[in-house]
Amino acid sequence: HVAGTIGAAGNNGVGVTGVNWEVSLLGVKVLDAKGLGFDSWIIAGLNYVLEQKERGLNIRVANMSLTGWREPILDQEKNPYGAACKALSDAGIVLVVAAGNEKQNIDAPEEYYDWSNFRWVDLRGKRPYPACFTFGNMITVGSMAGDRAPSSFTNYSPNFVHLAAPGTDILSTSPGNAYKNDSGTSMASPHVAGAAALLASRHPYKSAQEIKACLVGNITPAHHWEGRTIFGGYLNVAAAIGASEPRVPVSRITLFPDSATLSGRTSIPVAATVIPAHADNREIVWYSDNPTVAVVQKSDSGATITSLADGKATVTAYALGGAATASFSVAVT
Repeated sequence: HVAGTIGAAGNNGVGVTGVNWEVSLLGVKVLDAKGLGFDSWIIAGLNYVLEQKERGLNIRVANMSLTGWREPILDQEKNPYGAACKALSDAGIVLVVAAGNEKQNIDAPEEYYDWSNFRWVDLRGKRPYPACFTFGNMITVGSMAGDRAPSSFTNYSPNFVHLAAPGTDILSTSPGNAYKNDSGTSMASPHVAGAAALLASRHPYKSAQEIKACLVGNITPAHHWEGRTIFGGYLNVAAAIGASEPRVPVSRITLFPDSATLSGRTSIPVAATVIPAHADNREIVWYSDNPTVAVVQKSDSGATITSLADGKATVTAYALGGAATASFSVAVT
């Protein structure tokens, strides 16, 4: 089903059309027939993709239509699962992942009733992964319905979910030479992965960072998604494909200060400087990788960071006009 969304042949009068009408796909099985598995299985799959990239396959995008909740991973680079995702990101692969289907605000999850298993599930204090990994070339996708509003089941977050894509009642290919409708952020993610592959085909020399910037920088803004995604809108493939390169892109962002140790509930202003000053699009988007510890609010000169609880957080500033980033490290005691 996911493969069909990415690459079902089009313009042939048969079945459905994928985002790409012609594409090479590498299927990597990491879960069992019930859709369950261990970190070690997923890590093995990620390592296999990296091995194929290193041996010469032109792998530009990886789609991960899966998720699992757990205690927050505080040091993502040292965690084996996080390290495997980072390795793909560092290798120049756009890694597109599903936000999950528990209809939760990822920043403040709650208890919910799982109708499929007839039980209450307590997600308080937990996070879904890989959706909450924050490596440079990763994109987390929420699901929208046909009216562009959030699907009833989708997870969301202004700090972890980048954008939305279609995920309700998606018709696609199915085993046994068939077609079926299915719903989930697992259906939304391959729309974005397919769009990334289409961009990589149109611009074969663009980096993963540039492809991600083109996708998130050319979304369609929507009030449904303000405060529910980092970039406040949903996928627009036509806009991304037709986008012109900025004549003067943002090459660097500097922050002052770039770190702080805060005590209790404290706010600190951070000034952001875009370089060069005459860049075409100087807009900056901000998000925190640990909003239970520190949150960020945009201001005229940069942002204001407010501490909430003991711990560490990294606040990222992302330039829409060039994909430059800068990080602010905060420790709260």
